[in-house]
Amino acid sequence: MEIKHYDFHLSPLKPFIFEVMKIEPFSRPILPFYDTHEPLHLAYLYSGTLNSYVSGDCYLVPPWLPHRARKSDTGCTLGMVTLQPELLLPCFFEQQDQLRRLIMCSPQQLRVVLEKPQIKNAASRCFDELDLYQNSRPRQFAAIICFFSRLLEEDLSGIRMQFSLAEYNALLPAVRYVRNMQSGSLRESAAASLCHLGNSTFSRLFHKVFNERFCNFELRHRINQAAKDILTPGVSIKQVAEKWDFYDSSHFGRTFRKFFTVSPGRFSASTENLPEKEQR
Repeated sequence: MEIKHYDFHLSPLKPFIFEVMKIEPFSRPILPFYDTHEPLHLAYLYSGTLNSYVSGDCYLVPPWLPHRARKSDTGCTLGMVTLQPELLLPCFFEQQDQLRRLIMCSPQQLRVVLEKPQIKNAASRCFDELDLYQNSRPRQFAAIICFFSRLLEEDLSGIRMQFSLAEYNALLPAVRYVRNMQSGSLRESAAASLCHLGNSTFSRLFHKVFNERFCNFELRHRINQAAKDILTPGVSIKQVAEKWDFYDSSHFGRTFRKFFTVSPGRFSASTENLPEKEQR
């Protein structure tokens, strides 16, 4: 499988991206690294298999969960919506807390909700309309809103959230700082200071909310950004390593392979025929 490079440019004028992807069978992930970004994904499997998912399954990936690429033995046709939670929330004035609760529950609990027959049917209608009205963004957005409206009608009282909204908000200064970094790195002690928390409290809370250590979260951002910089014409791997605070090119190369399964040089060669900005 070729490696695809995605850039998201969402705004109130462009609140979502929709596409249908036809994917041939593959044994390696399309994106062989754990990516996180602000938008969330709503996906629907039209046909084929994607690991344990079967046709008709719908799933929702919140921004703070790693977007782990999956494998397919048969190939599949996948519909994908990418949208910002902040642009979705205002559409549900009195149900914003309910929507946050839904998005913030654990992946296992979220899947229980999405696997209900009535929700699968609602997802099917949503993606049928998205495909039908590809020349009308207002009608497509209306289909997305209708789906989430149906989703919010479900009784979520029995869902136990793995963390509270207050705990997530307490970590936002550090999370936003990392996601806005254009170079360098951020130590955990500095991240804790940004959140006005002690080091041990910050470390414990971060692991509770994100289910991983802060250093892994921060490193993944740097390696993802470094991968994008490698695709810039005229930029050397040594320059990228220095920009993102790796000790040297050798250290950068070893770390890069852990995430991408290939060397920085091979990654650059495998994507040289892609457009500079390929959107999803």
